Amino acid sequence: MKNYDFHHLLEPVEFQEFARDMIQVREKIRLEAFREGPDQGMDARCITPDGKCIVMQAKRWANESALRWKELREEKKKADRIKPDRYILVLSRDVSPEQKKKIRELFHPYIIADEDIVTGKDLNGYLGSNDAGYAQAEEKYYKLWIQNTDVLKRTIRDAVNGELLAESRLEWEKAKQNAEVFVETAVYEEARRLLAGNRAIIISGEPGIGKTTLANQLAIFWLSRKGFDTYLWAESVGDLYKAQDMPGKKVVVYDDFWGSNFLNAYGSGKEERRLARLIETVRTRTDFILIMTTREYVLEQGMRQNEELRSLLERHKLECRLKAYSDTEMVRIYLGHLRKASLTWEQMKELYRIHDQAVLSSYYNPRIIQMYLNSVLRMSRKSVHTDCCSISVSRKISGNRFFRIFPTRRESFSCSWI
Repeated sequence: MKNYDFHHLLEPVEFQEFARDMIQVREKIRLEAFREGPDQGMDARCITPDGKCIVMQAKRWANESALRWKELREEKKKADRIKPDRYILVLSRDVSPEQKKKIRELFHPYIIADEDIVTGKDLNGYLGSNDAGYAQAEEKYYKLWIQNTDVLKRTIRDAVNGELLAESRLEWEKAKQNAEVFVETAVYEEARRLLAGNRAIIISGEPGIGKTTLANQLAIFWLSRKGFDTYLWAESVGDLYKAQDMPGKKVVVYDDFWGSNFLNAYGSGKEERRLARLIETVRTRTDFILIMTTREYVLEQGMRQNEELRSLLERHKLECRLKAYSDTEMVRIYLGHLRKASLTWEQMKELYRIHDQAVLSSYYNPRIIQMYLNSVLRMSRKSVHTDCCSISVSRKISGNRFFRIFPTRRESFSCSWI
């Protein structure tokens, strides 16, 4: 049986969507979803062919906390206004039989059976069954299965030379850490689709958009869900050829493969031809996945000067741009960085308060936000007042780019020094 801690692993909106997916599988119905914000007493709804109204409400609560009866009573008032024919309550936590009985009594006559009070244990039970529908729902939620797979405990094969092995281990550790806060976006889904068909992908995009993070999370997916057993980090085309000869099923990440000095490295055309041959070979193999990243302008320059390679790269290219992310996805990325950072409550509260301002800024950039939060962690250790953020370090990072994202309340990000 699965043993996911849904409160710990999923954000509130993610749990709401997960609950909806699970109930859709269980009931074999289509639940209508609603935009984020006040839900008026229902997170999802289904109007059946005979006109009956089924409402689903999800609550992401921790097991350690007391059951929130006051909040449940407020939800009952909302249910009284809606008057659904059936009410399904999905909880991330577990409840006792006595608590379940009281919840059903509270929501009379809308909760018509104990099975419509779905607990964390129930959800884990559904996922542990052999139902393909639940398995498909689970696969949508990266944060669930990635934290419970043996791939995160796996060591890299020792069948490769020491330098390549050492680099791969370092990058693998970074990939595992980033997996905790990675957000599955539409770009990620498109990348998975392309990679499944071509066995090789080139992720291009602007600096700081998350190309390397995306590449590593794709690698983790293939290692976790597709039976691959080796992760490798390549620094050259030569590394790719070494990886090709290794035993086992390999996922290779070749980051910034043309780099800023691509003309010097690839001027003769020899390396391009070697890379092209390898990509063509990878397409026919079942034991090799190749994931490459590059900056968009470098890729464009490279393709202009290498017509032989252009058509091949065009078939495997995925452009990663900020405009491809929805507002919801950008908010989740932002909140993921906040969650990972070691901030005080006051810091977290202030940065959460202005999350909409950050996301809507034309200067929004995941890397700048991550660098700023890392600087807050370093500086707060040296500061007298750790309940505020450093303004000076962020200026060093990006020449005021951060404060173009957050132009108001700068005084709340000052720091006192010893």
